[in-house]
Amino acid sequence: MVRPTATLIFLLAAAGCGTGASELHRFHGPIDVAYLPPGPFFEQPVAYVTNWQSGTVSKLDLRRYDMLVEDEPGAWIASPPMAAGRDRVLDQVAVATDLETFVDVLATDAARDEILRMPHLEVASDGTLEFLGKPVVSSGPEYRPGEGSGGGEVTLEGLALLEGATATEEWTLTWRGSAWTVDGTASGPQVEVALPGVPYATDREELRFTVIHGDAAPAEGSTIVLSTDTGLRSAPLSGYAHDLLAVPGGRWVLASVQATGPGGEPAGVIEVWDRGLEIGAVLDLPEGARPAGMSLDRDGTSALVADLSDLGVVHRVRLDGDDPAAFAVEQVPVPGPTVDVAVGRSPEREVLFAASLDEQVIHLVDLATAEPVDWNAYTPEADPIRVRAPVVGLAASAEEIDLNTEAPWGAPERAPVVVATTLTGFLHVFDAATGCAAFESAAGAYVQADASGSYSPFTDLSPPSNPAIEVDPETGAVGTTNSCGGITLDEYWTLTYEESLQSYVVEGSESGEQVGRLHEDVRYVSDGGEISLLVRSGTLATTDGDRFVLDVNDGLSPVPLQELPGDPMVYTDRFGDRTSPWYNVATREAAVVPHAGNDVVMWIDIQGYGDGGLQYFQ
Repeated sequence: MVRPTATLIFLLAAAGCGTGASELHRFHGPIDVAYLPPGPFFEQPVAYVTNWQSGTVSKLDLRRYDMLVEDEPGAWIASPPMAAGRDRVLDQVAVATDLETFVDVLATDAARDEILRMPHLEVASDGTLEFLGKPVVSSGPEYRPGEGSGGGEVTLEGLALLEGATATEEWTLTWRGSAWTVDGTASGPQVEVALPGVPYATDREELRFTVIHGDAAPAEGSTIVLSTDTGLRSAPLSGYAHDLLAVPGGRWVLASVQATGPGGEPAGVIEVWDRGLEIGAVLDLPEGARPAGMSLDRDGTSALVADLSDLGVVHRVRLDGDDPAAFAVEQVPVPGPTVDVAVGRSPEREVLFAASLDEQVIHLVDLATAEPVDWNAYTPEADPIRVRAPVVGLAASAEEIDLNTEAPWGAPERAPVVVATTLTGFLHVFDAATGCAAFESAAGAYVQADASGSYSPFTDLSPPSNPAIEVDPETGAVGTTNSCGGITLDEYWTLTYEESLQSYVVEGSESGEQVGRLHEDVRYVSDGGEISLLVRSGTLATTDGDRFVLDVNDGLSPVPLQELPGDPMVYTDRFGDRTSPWYNVATREAAVVPHAGNDVVMWIDIQGYGDGGLQYFQ
């Protein structure tokens, strides 16, 4: 569930997102989201968000639409973020948990090609929750005089650490003759220098102290070294990690890594890590593979991995047994490079959604047969879903939502869905079994009438003619549109009469000129099943150039998210009146989308479609 981070960071920087982000913001380039369900740790669902500009992981309370409150003295005091160091570029994130005894947050550092483990909490032996990650001084401060030093001992007074800013790293103060420069292995060189006897704070207040000199100034090059520790640990990856995926049970986390082979050639691999950052296995992929976004299948027994290369495959990792070295890797054919994948959780069939890297489409594959899913029966080939923009990420819902259509027996149609975010700033919703987009209302797609409700689409060239498009007498609908959302497009359809062939040339502004021609008094269906019409001949003959122009609305209303949204995360939100012992808990499927360009994280009730019940963390 990912996009190439280097490209996204370049776009954000071009848009003016510099590292000098406003300190009033509580996010600094939010880029990826991981989910912790309610359970023994918190009553509410929690999300963890990586911030690429500040090297922190924010903790969100998804019920209050605010920052998480942990063990603070006041219920209104948000807990600090998890700090990894300002110099780190945090990218992908996953939550490793057994849902009983521990919660660890794993993230990738795109600047150093490392995987990080940040423990959040664990259940103590007495059953109480112990919140981890509070910073301590693990060694030092140690003064190391330079050559020829005669100034006596140098000390740090009032040394203090700030939770949410201080990370695991080594700090070095170096005397430059008039001031001390300060440098952290994870926070980098500090802008401000420390002067003797003057209270000092590092750039993000990771450290506070005052340097006290002895009788004389120390020799130039003298240093003071200390180490801080939050429990964060890191390990080197074999290359850039496109995505992280936690395996159910909390023992293993997969990383899709673009590594380098022995001869310097690209070599894509899947690395399997345990929560202690011991590598369990490196799973080789076919030569030339470039693994990208990942998703679990419907039952959580396989991981599906997108591939950015021209191999035309999605990798399937079978998560069988306790030995990751024995995980089998298979290939599922898809038409071309893919950036992300999601697996629909419909009980009818398990459909793989694979977002194309090069085209603005999503391909569908039946995982049981590895055959393409033909979502449009009117065309001979298996068409992809058209989204008209590059896809950023995909995610699948666990539960059903109302699709705003009616089943044959009259009940509202409900189904699990797959959502997609696009670079143009929309969240699209698709039926997980069919790929049909969810309509905004029961009206579906329709031909738009004028303000009076009448319809006069005919342009008559002389001599006079009077054909007419048949209108449903009960609903007033002009023609029939496809019941599968997304097949009928927002476009103009033009029907132009050719007298020599006694028929109309049909052309869609998006669908193009149709092969089939429309004959009067004969039901017409466009080549792709987008629209069906019946044109009745009039009392006067139709002549050359007479035409109908139809304005068609696709009936879809994707949720607007602003341009350059991130990869979505979807979860089941349980809510309702809890004041009575007999309350009924309602559920809804919600998406959480980070937006690095605007320093916000968006919460969307998927059922809301057009407005989506949009909430902002900011």
